Amino acid sequence: TALALIFSGWAGMTYQAWAADGVRDTAVTVYILIIIASALIASWRISLTIAVLSVLSVWGMAFSEAMGLQKPVLDSPYSSAWELTGIFLLLIVLVSLVVSTVRNSIAAVRVGEERFRKVFHTSPVAICLTSLKDGKLIEANEAYWSLTGFDPATSLGKSTVELSIWESESER
Repeated sequence: TALALIFSGWAGMTYQAWAADGVRDTAVTVYILIIIASALIASWRISLTIAVLSVLSVWGMAFSEAMGLQKPVLDSPYSSAWELTGIFLLLIVLVSLVVSTVRNSIAAVRVGEERFRKVFHTSPVAICLTSLKDGKLIEANEAYWSLTGFDPATSLGKSTVELSIWESESER
């Protein structure tokens, strides 16, 4: 459904531009909205495909006009203003949807992070977080400090090899 919506919208705008003012038609600016919408509802590959098709379409219309195959019929300024107003309104809706989605995603991540933090710090099981790259101790809960006897003030930031948890980097 998403692909049908994207490609039919693109084809409709291409036909509109071709039949009217060619490369100067305001329908060409809708390509930008279609590219953004395709990235949101499909994938970056579909968005890239639509972008390439749009560029080829614009150059095709420019070539057609330059060769005299297409004669643009310029719309009245008011018609162009109405079309651009509609495009801007669609852009505002699209941007507000994107911003809303990003805000909701950030809020969901914060809620999940807070849940993890609560479980991490209240767990009776000893838990520590270390970096994969160098094995440095990033964080640990009270059960870990009690079990190991390490001091958080002197242990955080040291590698597990420096703390003698592992004998060597290769063992870690």
